[in-house]
Amino acid sequence: MSIKQENLRKDLDSEREKLRHSLESDREELVSRTDGEKQELAQEIFNIQKERDEALLLAETEKQQQLSILEQEKFTLSEKFKQVHSDLQDALAELEKNKRDFTSKNDQDRGAIGSLNQELRRYKQQLDDAVYGLLGILGLKPLERFFRYNILF
Repeated sequence: MSIKQENLRKDLDSEREKLRHSLESDREELVSRTDGEKQELAQEIFNIQKERDEALLLAETEKQQQLSILEQEKFTLSEKFKQVHSDLQDALAELEKNKRDFTSKNDQDRGAIGSLNQELRRYKQQLDDAVYGLLGILGLKPLERFFRYNILF
């Protein structure tokens, strides 16, 4: 080979070595940068997962608190319902007792009214008999008709 060719080959080998070295350096830099980005992304993923887990935990805690509040309200309403139901049962029992008492009193009053009406009719009859007897004694028998239809019951 000629010196010229030998120099060309050496120059090319040198150039190739420089390129290889440059490519190797670029590759290492790229690998290093990629590893850094991977670590950053991994940290970001970790942070996002941590935030998600904290948000889920907070949501679960709030849900449990709401459930607890609802259970307490349910219990309170149940107790109120039982009390109102008991009061209603008591009121219905008292109403039934009052109805029975009223019916009994009404029956007694009807009996008393019937007795008073009989007594009133008897007294009326006695009064009529007394008036007619008096008219007869006084000799006012012709007025008997007038009194019977106009004055007496």
